[in-house]
Amino acid sequence: MSSWISHLPPEVPYAEVVGLGMNRDELAANPRLSRYVVHNLNADPALPFADGSFDAAGIAVSIDYLTDPVTVLRPAPNPDARRAHRGELF
Repeated sequence: MSSWISHLPPEVPYAEVVGLGMNRDELAANPRLSRYVVHNLNADPALPFADGSFDAAGIAVSIDYLTDPVTVLRPAPNPDARRAHRGELF
């Protein structure tokens, strides 16, 4: 999940940084994002990305906004958490 800031180290170049969040204006104001998707994981925990879309994924303070973070993040109840990710989940 993302907002107006990504909490990524500024000295690290990334090929692509995709933000997912609920506020279009905040996502649009984030200079680190290559692109963004407006999506409410509380209403629909399915990730709106194709299988194997990402090498890595991260979430920092936005986890506070999830009403059921276990369902969204744990691969067992939500296979989407693993489906969109190419590597290991930490």
